[in-house]
Amino acid sequence: LYHPSNAKIYFYGDDPAPQRLALLDEYLSEFDAINPDSEVKTQSKKASLPAESARITQKFPAAEGEDAANKHMIQMNWLLNEAPMSSKDKL
Repeated sequence: LYHPSNAKIYFYGDDPAPQRLALLDEYLSEFDAINPDSEVKTQSKKASLPAESARITQKFPAAEGEDAANKHMIQMNWLLNEAPMSSKDKL
C-alpha cells in the first residue's frame, strides 16, 4: 500500500512557503507517520543466466468482455549499476 512516509515532495516557484505548508498539511495530516522499509537494494547481474532468459513474454489480463485486439503492454528494466553508489553519486 502507498503511504506518504516514503514520499519525496518537491516544490518549485516563488509562492509563499506558508501556503505550501498548509497545502501539505491538508493532505498529510490524514496519515500517521511510519518508518517504511522502502530501501531499494543494489542488485547484481546474474552471470549464470543464459541470454534468452533475460526476455520474458507473458499474457496479461484484460477486463472481462473487452476485445483483446490491439491491447499491448511492455515493461523494460535495466540494471544500471552492480555496485553500491556513493552518497554523492546518489544525488
